Amino acid sequence: MTIRTKEDLVRDFADNIMAQQAAMEVNDPERGNKHADRAAAAFKALRAMGDEGRDALAVLLKDPRDDVRANAAAFLLRYKNAEATKVLEELASGKPGLRRFAAKQALLRWKEGDWHLDPE
Repeated sequence: MTIRTKEDLVRDFADNIMAQQAAMEVNDPERGNKHADRAAAAFKALRAMGDEGRDALAVLLKDPRDDVRANAAAFLLRYKNAEATKVLEELASGKPGLRRFAAKQALLRWKEGDWHLDPE
């Protein structure tokens, strides 16, 4: 069994977010869902490390790729609220499209108390 480092898991999270986006762009939901599940699994493994794992993922809040930043922010709303909210608000006020919609929805779900990505 290979031990996965925090850095491996953060890279897996980011790579699978980008692969999910690529699949969505070519209308391949099956492949997109596979990558979404892998990104969620990487987050679950990081979350199992406690705040140390969440801190490792937080480096992605500054990633140059909007999709990676948005997803990291959505998963980190409880733990890094100010930073994650800032990222999502920036994207929610940006160019119309799916990314803008998703950022608005993440913020709305958080505000309404219907956010469950990292309940612990």
